[in-house]
Amino acid sequence: MSSRSSSARRPEEREVASLDTAVMVDVARRTVAENRINGGMRRLGRWVLKNPFAAMASLIILLYVLVTIFAPLLTAYDPNTSSARDALRAPDAAHWFGTDSIGRDNFARTIYGGRTTIIVAATSVVLGGAVGIVLGLLAGYFAGWRRVVINRTVDVLFAFPDLILAMGIAAALSPGFLSTIVAIAFGAIPPFARITYSAVVGVKDSEFVQAARLSGTRAWRIMLMHILPNVTSPILVQFTLSLGFCILAVAALSFVGLGAQPPTAEWGLMVSEGRNYILSGQWWLTFFPGLAIAVLVLSFNLLGDTLRDMLDPRVKS
Repeated sequence: MSSRSSSARRPEEREVASLDTAVMVDVARRTVAENRINGGMRRLGRWVLKNPFAAMASLIILLYVLVTIFAPLLTAYDPNTSSARDALRAPDAAHWFGTDSIGRDNFARTIYGGRTTIIVAATSVVLGGAVGIVLGLLAGYFAGWRRVVINRTVDVLFAFPDLILAMGIAAALSPGFLSTIVAIAFGAIPPFARITYSAVVGVKDSEFVQAARLSGTRAWRIMLMHILPNVTSPILVQFTLSLGFCILAVAALSFVGLGAQPPTAEWGLMVSEGRNYILSGQWWLTFFPGLAIAVLVLSFNLLGDTLRDMLDPRVKS
Protein backbone atom coordinates (compact mmCIF):
# COMPACT_ATOMS: atom_id res chain seq x y z
CA MET A 1 0.00 0.00 0.00
CA SER A 2 2.76 2.39 0.90
CA SER A 3 4.60 1.83 -2.37
CA ARG A 4 1.44 2.51 -4.37
CA SER A 5 0.74 5.78 -2.50
CA SER A 6 4.32 6.97 -2.93
CA SER A 7 4.29 6.21 -6.66
CA ALA A 8 0.99 8.08 -6.96
CA ARG A 9 2.51 11.13 -5.32
CA ARG A 10 5.60 11.25 -7.54
CA PRO A 11 3.98 12.94 -10.60
CA GLU A 12 2.47 15.59 -8.31
CA GLU A 13 5.82 16.18 -6.62
CA ARG A 14 7.48 16.49 -10.01
CA GLU A 15 4.94 19.09 -11.13
CA VAL A 16 5.46 21.09 -7.93
CA ALA A 17 9.23 20.90 -8.34
CA SER A 18 9.03 22.07 -11.96
CA LEU A 19 6.76 24.96 -10.93
CA ASP A 20 9.18 25.95 -8.17
CA THR A 21 12.06 25.87 -10.64
CA ALA A 22 10.14 28.06 -13.12
CA VAL A 23 9.29 30.55 -10.38
CA MET A 24 12.91 30.69 -9.23
CA VAL A 25 14.14 31.24 -12.80
CA ASP A 26 11.57 34.02 -13.31
CA VAL A 27 12.59 35.70 -10.05
CA ALA A 28 16.25 35.46 -11.00
CA ARG A 29 15.58 37.03 -14.39
CA ARG A 30 13.63 39.87 -12.84
CA THR A 31 16.39 40.44 -10.30
CA VAL A 32 19.03 40.59 -13.04
CA ALA A 33 16.89 43.00 -15.09
CA GLU A 34 16.29 45.24 -12.06
CA ASN A 35 19.98 45.24 -11.21
CA ARG A 36 20.83 46.24 -14.77
CA ILE A 37 18.29 49.04 -14.73
CA ASN A 38 19.44 50.28 -11.33
CA GLY A 39 23.08 50.08 -12.41
CA GLY A 40 22.31 51.98 -15.59
CA MET A 41 20.44 54.67 -13.66
CA ARG A 42 23.33 55.02 -11.21
CA ARG A 43 25.83 55.33 -14.06
CA LEU A 44 23.59 57.90 -15.75
CA GLY A 45 23.31 59.85 -12.50
CA ARG A 46 27.08 59.87 -12.03
CA TRP A 47 27.56 61.02 -15.63
CA VAL A 48 25.05 63.85 -15.16
CA LEU A 49 26.75 65.00 -11.97
CA LYS A 50 30.17 64.79 -13.59
CA ASN A 51 29.11 66.50 -16.85
CA PRO A 52 26.22 68.87 -16.05
CA PHE A 53 26.71 71.01 -19.16
CA ALA A 54 26.73 67.98 -21.47
CA ALA A 55 23.62 66.63 -19.74
CA MET A 56 21.88 69.96 -20.21
CA ALA A 57 22.97 70.04 -23.85
CA SER A 58 21.60 66.53 -24.39
CA LEU A 59 18.24 67.54 -22.91
CA ILE A 60 18.12 70.62 -25.12
CA ILE A 61 18.86 68.56 -28.24
CA LEU A 62 16.19 66.04 -27.25
CA LEU A 63 13.73 68.89 -26.68
CA TYR A 64 14.47 70.32 -30.13
CA VAL A 65 13.90 66.93 -31.75
CA LEU A 66 10.61 66.38 -29.91
CA VAL A 67 9.38 69.88 -30.75
CA THR A 68 10.12 69.45 -34.45
CA ILE A 69 8.48 66.01 -34.54
CA PHE A 70 5.31 67.12 -32.75
CA ALA A 71 5.18 70.60 -34.30
CA PRO A 72 1.57 70.18 -35.57
CA LEU A 73 0.44 69.50 -32.00
CA LEU A 74 2.17 72.56 -30.55
CA THR A 75 0.59 75.25 -32.69
CA ALA A 76 -2.74 75.78 -34.39
CA TYR A 77 -1.24 78.03 -37.07
CA ASP A 78 0.03 76.99 -40.45
CA PRO A 79 3.58 78.29 -41.01
CA ASN A 80 2.77 79.53 -44.53
CA THR A 81 -0.69 81.01 -43.95
CA SER A 82 -0.60 84.80 -44.09
CA SER A 83 -2.96 87.38 -42.65
CA ALA A 84 -2.62 91.02 -43.71
CA ARG A 85 -4.37 92.38 -40.62
CA ASP A 86 -1.92 90.55 -38.32
CA ALA A 87 1.24 91.74 -40.07
CA LEU A 88 4.16 92.65 -37.81
CA ARG A 89 2.34 91.99 -34.54
CA ALA A 90 4.53 91.97 -31.47
CA PRO A 91 4.62 88.83 -29.30
CA ASP A 92 1.37 88.41 -27.37
CA ALA A 93 -0.95 85.69 -26.06
CA ALA A 94 -2.26 84.88 -29.55
CA HIS A 95 1.12 84.90 -31.28
CA TRP A 96 3.87 83.95 -28.83
CA PHE A 97 6.74 84.94 -31.14
CA GLY A 98 4.82 87.65 -32.99
CA THR A 99 4.11 87.67 -36.73
CA ASP A 100 6.18 88.53 -39.80
CA SER A 101 5.66 91.14 -42.50
CA ILE A 102 2.76 89.27 -44.13
CA GLY A 103 1.09 88.08 -40.92
CA ARG A 104 2.46 84.56 -40.63
CA ASP A 105 2.83 83.22 -37.09
CA ASN A 106 6.49 83.41 -36.10
CA PHE A 107 6.24 80.63 -33.49
CA ALA A 108 4.83 78.18 -36.04
CA ARG A 109 7.50 79.13 -38.55
CA THR A 110 10.25 78.73 -35.93
CA ILE A 111 9.31 75.20 -34.90
CA TYR A 112 8.58 74.08 -38.46
CA GLY A 113 11.80 75.77 -39.56
CA GLY A 114 13.66 73.69 -36.99
CA ARG A 115 12.33 70.55 -38.65
CA THR A 116 13.66 71.73 -42.00
CA THR A 117 17.07 72.79 -40.69
CA ILE A 118 17.69 69.69 -38.58
CA ILE A 119 16.63 67.23 -41.32
CA VAL A 120 18.79 68.90 -43.96
CA ALA A 121 21.79 69.14 -41.62
CA ALA A 122 21.48 65.53 -40.39
CA THR A 123 21.13 64.22 -43.95
CA SER A 124 24.22 66.16 -45.02
CA VAL A 125 26.28 64.82 -42.11
CA VAL A 126 25.19 61.23 -42.75
CA LEU A 127 26.01 61.40 -46.46
CA GLY A 128 29.28 63.26 -46.05
CA GLY A 129 30.29 61.11 -43.09
CA ALA A 130 29.57 57.88 -44.96
CA VAL A 131 31.72 58.91 -47.93
CA GLY A 132 34.48 60.23 -45.66
CA ILE A 133 34.54 57.05 -43.56
CA VAL A 134 34.82 54.85 -46.67
CA LEU A 135 37.67 56.99 -48.03
CA GLY A 136 39.42 56.95 -44.65
CA LEU A 137 39.13 53.17 -44.41
CA LEU A 138 40.56 52.69 -47.90
CA ALA A 139 43.41 55.13 -47.36
CA GLY A 140 44.30 53.71 -43.96
CA TYR A 141 44.13 50.03 -44.86
CA PHE A 142 45.71 50.06 -48.32
CA ALA A 143 49.11 51.52 -49.09
CA GLY A 144 50.42 52.73 -52.43
CA TRP A 145 48.65 54.84 -55.01
CA ARG A 146 45.21 54.58 -53.38
CA ARG A 147 46.44 56.14 -50.16
CA VAL A 148 48.30 58.88 -52.02
CA VAL A 149 45.33 59.80 -54.24
CA ILE A 150 42.83 59.88 -51.38
CA ASN A 151 45.06 61.84 -49.01
CA ARG A 152 46.03 64.41 -51.62
CA THR A 153 42.38 64.88 -52.60
CA VAL A 154 41.44 65.41 -48.97
CA ASP A 155 44.31 67.91 -48.61
CA VAL A 156 42.96 69.89 -51.56
CA LEU A 157 39.47 69.98 -50.02
CA PHE A 158 40.95 71.06 -46.68
CA ALA A 159 42.54 74.04 -48.43
CA PHE A 160 39.09 75.62 -48.77
CA PRO A 161 37.11 76.80 -45.72
CA ASP A 162 34.11 74.54 -45.22
CA LEU A 163 31.49 77.25 -45.52
CA ILE A 164 33.13 78.84 -48.57
CA LEU A 165 33.33 75.43 -50.24
CA ALA A 166 29.65 74.78 -49.50
CA MET A 167 28.66 78.19 -50.85
CA GLY A 168 30.63 77.61 -54.05
CA ILE A 169 29.02 74.22 -54.69
CA ALA A 170 25.53 75.52 -53.84
CA ALA A 171 26.02 78.49 -56.16
CA ALA A 172 27.00 76.15 -59.00
CA LEU A 173 23.77 74.21 -58.49
CA SER A 174 20.22 75.52 -58.44
CA PRO A 175 19.14 76.86 -55.02
CA GLY A 176 17.09 74.42 -52.96
CA PHE A 177 17.27 71.62 -50.44
CA LEU A 178 19.04 69.15 -52.73
CA SER A 179 21.84 71.55 -53.59
CA THR A 180 22.17 72.47 -49.89
CA ILE A 181 22.51 68.81 -48.87
CA VAL A 182 25.07 68.09 -51.60
CA ALA A 183 27.10 71.22 -50.84
CA ILE A 184 27.26 70.67 -47.08
CA ALA A 185 27.85 66.92 -47.43
CA PHE A 186 30.76 67.63 -49.75
CA GLY A 187 32.29 69.89 -47.14
CA ALA A 188 31.80 67.25 -44.41
CA ILE A 189 33.82 64.59 -46.26
CA PRO A 190 37.40 65.79 -45.48
CA PRO A 191 37.24 65.79 -41.64
CA PHE A 192 35.60 62.36 -41.54
CA ALA A 193 38.12 60.97 -44.03
CA ARG A 194 41.11 62.35 -42.12
CA ILE A 195 39.90 61.22 -38.69
CA THR A 196 39.03 57.73 -39.94
CA TYR A 197 42.37 57.44 -41.74
CA SER A 198 44.31 58.35 -38.59
CA ALA A 199 42.33 55.87 -36.48
CA VAL A 200 42.67 53.04 -39.01
CA VAL A 201 46.45 53.50 -39.30
CA GLY A 202 46.67 53.03 -35.55
CA VAL A 203 44.85 49.67 -35.49
CA LYS A 204 45.47 48.05 -38.88
CA ASP A 205 48.61 46.25 -37.63
CA SER A 206 46.97 44.98 -34.46
CA GLU A 207 46.99 41.28 -33.65
CA PHE A 208 43.27 40.75 -34.30
CA VAL A 209 43.60 42.32 -37.76
CA GLN A 210 46.64 40.19 -38.60
CA ALA A 211 44.79 37.09 -37.39
CA ALA A 212 41.89 37.93 -39.69
CA ARG A 213 44.29 38.35 -42.61
CA LEU A 214 45.98 35.02 -41.94
CA SER A 215 42.61 33.28 -41.78
CA GLY A 216 41.90 34.37 -45.36
CA THR A 217 39.26 37.00 -44.59
CA ARG A 218 38.61 39.41 -47.44
CA ALA A 219 39.88 42.97 -47.13
CA TRP A 220 36.44 44.60 -47.20
CA ARG A 221 35.23 42.29 -44.44
CA ILE A 222 38.28 43.06 -42.30
CA MET A 223 37.65 46.78 -42.70
CA LEU A 224 33.94 46.59 -41.91
CA MET A 225 33.85 43.84 -39.27
CA HIS A 226 37.20 44.18 -37.49
CA ILE A 227 38.63 47.67 -38.00
CA LEU A 228 35.56 49.95 -38.19
CA PRO A 229 34.03 48.84 -34.84
CA ASN A 230 37.32 49.72 -33.14
CA VAL A 231 37.55 53.26 -34.53
CA THR A 232 33.98 54.44 -33.85
CA SER A 233 34.86 56.70 -30.90
CA PRO A 234 36.52 59.54 -32.86
CA ILE A 235 33.94 59.16 -35.62
CA LEU A 236 31.12 59.61 -33.09
CA VAL A 237 32.76 62.75 -31.71
CA GLN A 238 33.20 64.16 -35.21
CA PHE A 239 29.59 63.34 -36.08
CA THR A 240 28.34 65.32 -33.07
CA LEU A 241 30.55 68.31 -33.79
CA SER A 242 29.70 68.24 -37.51
CA LEU A 243 25.99 68.42 -36.76
CA GLY A 244 26.48 71.76 -35.05
CA PHE A 245 28.48 73.15 -37.96
CA CYS A 246 26.07 71.79 -40.56
CA ILE A 247 23.08 73.41 -38.84
CA LEU A 248 24.95 76.71 -38.99
CA ALA A 249 25.88 76.08 -42.64
CA VAL A 250 22.27 75.30 -43.62
CA ALA A 251 21.13 78.55 -42.03
CA ALA A 252 23.98 80.49 -43.67
CA LEU A 253 23.20 79.17 -47.16
CA SER A 254 19.52 80.03 -46.73
CA PHE A 255 20.47 83.47 -45.40
CA VAL A 256 22.39 84.35 -48.59
CA GLY A 257 19.72 82.89 -50.87
CA LEU A 258 21.44 79.62 -51.80
CA GLY A 259 19.41 77.29 -49.58
CA ALA A 260 15.72 77.19 -48.72
CA GLN A 261 13.51 79.44 -50.84
CA PRO A 262 10.38 81.38 -49.81
CA PRO A 263 7.83 80.60 -48.51
CA THR A 264 9.60 77.65 -46.81
CA ALA A 265 10.02 78.02 -43.07
CA GLU A 266 13.76 77.78 -42.30
CA TRP A 267 15.77 79.52 -39.61
CA GLY A 268 18.37 81.15 -41.84
CA LEU A 269 15.74 82.33 -44.31
CA MET A 270 13.66 83.77 -41.45
CA VAL A 271 16.66 85.75 -40.20
CA SER A 272 17.29 86.98 -43.74
CA GLU A 273 13.69 88.10 -44.19
CA GLY A 274 13.61 89.85 -40.81
CA ARG A 275 16.93 91.68 -40.96
CA ASN A 276 15.37 94.65 -42.76
CA TYR A 277 13.01 95.26 -39.83
CA ILE A 278 15.58 95.32 -37.02
CA LEU A 279 16.05 99.09 -37.04
CA SER A 280 12.31 99.73 -37.22
CA GLY A 281 11.75 97.83 -33.95
CA GLN A 282 10.47 94.43 -35.07
CA TRP A 283 13.21 92.58 -33.19
CA TRP A 284 11.28 89.33 -32.84
CA LEU A 285 11.61 88.50 -36.54
CA THR A 286 15.31 87.72 -36.20
CA PHE A 287 15.66 87.15 -32.45
CA PHE A 288 13.76 83.86 -32.10
CA PRO A 289 15.15 81.98 -35.12
CA GLY A 290 18.63 83.33 -34.36
CA LEU A 291 18.33 82.21 -30.74
CA ALA A 292 17.18 78.75 -31.89
CA ILE A 293 20.27 78.42 -34.11
CA ALA A 294 22.68 79.62 -31.41
CA VAL A 295 21.32 77.37 -28.65
CA LEU A 296 21.23 74.21 -30.80
CA VAL A 297 24.73 74.73 -32.25
CA LEU A 298 26.13 75.44 -28.77
CA SER A 299 24.45 72.29 -27.42
CA PHE A 300 26.01 70.09 -30.09
CA ASN A 301 29.42 71.65 -29.48
CA LEU A 302 29.18 71.09 -25.71
CA LEU A 303 28.09 67.49 -26.21
CA GLY A 304 30.85 66.86 -28.75
CA ASP A 305 33.53 68.30 -26.47
CA THR A 306 32.34 66.13 -23.60
CA LEU A 307 32.33 63.00 -25.74
CA ARG A 308 35.84 63.81 -26.92
CA ASP A 309 37.03 64.16 -23.34
CA MET A 310 35.40 60.84 -22.44
CA LEU A 311 36.53 58.80 -25.44
CA ASP A 312 39.94 60.26 -26.33
CA PRO A 313 42.65 58.22 -24.53
CA ARG A 314 45.09 61.11 -24.76
CA VAL A 315 42.73 63.34 -22.79
CA LYS A 316 42.15 60.55 -20.22
CA SER A 317 45.89 60.08 -19.69
